[in-house]
Amino acid sequence: MSRMPASLLLAVLAGASACGGDGATNPRPFLVHITTVVPDSLVSGDSLSLAAVVTDLDGRPRPDVTIAWQSSSVTVARVSPVGVVLGRSDGTATIRAVVRGGVDSVSVSVRVPVDSVVVIGVPASSYIAVGSSVQLTAEARDAAGHVLAGRQLVWTAQTAQASVSPTGLVTGLDDGAADLQVQSGLARTRVLFGVRAPVAAVVVGPPTVTLAPSESVTVYAAPRTAQGGLVYSRVVPVTSMVSTPAVLSANNGPLAAYAVLFSIHALAPGAGVVRFTAEGVTDSLRVTVAQLVLDSLSVGPGASCGLTSAGAAWCWGRNFGGQLGTGDTADRLTPAPVAGNLQFAGVVTGITTSCGWTTAGAAWCWGDGNAVSLGDGGLGQSLTPVPVASNAQFTQVALNWDTACGVTTLGEVYCWGNNADSVAGQPDVAVVTAPVKVPGLTGVVSVGVGDRLACALTAAGAAWCWGNLLGGDGIGSIGSAPVAVAGGHVFSQLSVGQYHACGLVAGGQAWCWGENSFGQLGDGSTSLKLSPVAVAGSLALSTISVGSYHTCGVDGAGQGWCWGVNSSGQFGDGGTQPSPVPTAAASGLVVTRIVAGAFHSCARTVTGQVYCWGFNIGGTVGGPAGPGTLVPVRVYGQL
Repeated sequence: MSRMPASLLLAVLAGASACGGDGATNPRPFLVHITTVVPDSLVSGDSLSLAAVVTDLDGRPRPDVTIAWQSSSVTVARVSPVGVVLGRSDGTATIRAVVRGGVDSVSVSVRVPVDSVVVIGVPASSYIAVGSSVQLTAEARDAAGHVLAGRQLVWTAQTAQASVSPTGLVTGLDDGAADLQVQSGLARTRVLFGVRAPVAAVVVGPPTVTLAPSESVTVYAAPRTAQGGLVYSRVVPVTSMVSTPAVLSANNGPLAAYAVLFSIHALAPGAGVVRFTAEGVTDSLRVTVAQLVLDSLSVGPGASCGLTSAGAAWCWGRNFGGQLGTGDTADRLTPAPVAGNLQFAGVVTGITTSCGWTTAGAAWCWGDGNAVSLGDGGLGQSLTPVPVASNAQFTQVALNWDTACGVTTLGEVYCWGNNADSVAGQPDVAVVTAPVKVPGLTGVVSVGVGDRLACALTAAGAAWCWGNLLGGDGIGSIGSAPVAVAGGHVFSQLSVGQYHACGLVAGGQAWCWGENSFGQLGDGSTSLKLSPVAVAGSLALSTISVGSYHTCGVDGAGQGWCWGVNSSGQFGDGGTQPSPVPTAAASGLVVTRIVAGAFHSCARTVTGQVYCWGFNIGGTVGGPAGPGTLVPVRVYGQL
């Protein structure tokens, strides 16, 4: 604000009076002084009331004197007769208070508020490259869209993808979305555009992978910029190439968090490399497929399972009830790991269920227990292992078809599942949903279960059976109370099949009893035996295994022997001819054990490899697809 000093005005007026003026012809002048402090600026549309004081030359107030208010620019600011200033447009106006012979003035700056900020110069492609720059300009505008000159514009970068100078020069720094802001007064505008960086690397995770045959793992391949950041500005296709297609396969998956997921599937033991390429840049993932070594075997009616030395369970074959424990019901032609990462001491498989027990004695089962129970206290299906509802500690569990029995650390036997013919050791109960102790048994070291028959072996070598005995007690009774097997034999091993059982005595002689329609007792006949009969041939067997309608054993030289039904090639001798007496089996193999199932058999060789043969429904032999094989084939996943 500027004004004429009152002293100067007084001197001028006094001089005029001294030159001859008088009150009659020259009215006396007045002094005027604007007393309002004017702000630095006035927003257009706002008003400001000015006040002024009028005095005569002697300093006496003259409120009776009228003040005339004037504006030097009514387009910038208009003033009313009573001194109210109204801001109208950008600029500066001089507001004067005028009385007779006197004047005072102030300067009023009017500022139109910024309503919006308009950015000019955004790249037409909406992208700039890393390292390149683009000059942006901005204009402050009022509500009517008029440009407001001279307004301060403040530029800021909201993300690390670009920098911006005070003058609006934008430079790309890293791949992604650049978020800039320009502000003037209270108005601000965001500018969004992309920054593109070339792919400098493909980061693969995890960096190394070890799988067992038939296992899968999901890995990611993430394109990265030279700054190490992810590529956010675009979807970068990533392709894969497997160096050893016989060992590995790789399948593209979906985009996830700016990376591409790949499913790596192990096919056979060996080592392979998967190369991932994006925009000409390649990185590699080395995958090792370890040999699957199974230390123990279990063969059921339609599935087979084995354990590694670390206690991991692997199963293959039919899976309509979820008995493979893989989390689904898809059949497996090759061994697949049982879900849950449990460490088992043993595993057994039945027709729709499987069970295992840990070194701590906890029993777990899985599969379809809707009709026969998994021993978890109810009826239902579980595609992965569930704990058996018992506080007992089990040292062994047996399972055949749909009944399970286990031996505890106290030498007692507990059973659960289907109780037809009291095979679970309980009278008048159709299904036993949780382990219940079989009465009258002590000192038991092993147990076997068939379709309607169960037997236990004591530490003293005595065999006790219950259910539908079909022989063994010399009578062929049915009941839940265990009865001693006739003959007074002292057994070292015991195995129970669907309707018959066998045991080994000292020296390796085998004795069998029960159903014999196919010669599965091995005594040269096909008639039912109510008491144990010696297996023909005087073989000295080290192991014996009873299947549904055939029986197999191994002698001390590693030669396999089988007898009974052979319609599906259960003997593995290249033919289908049944035999009521032992015949050489597992052609060409030196084995430590043969495990008999319903329509197929499996064996472990002295070199630790597993072979299977017979009916191949759903992949029970663990090898190539097909109806079956009459000779042993190596279970897939072994060198």
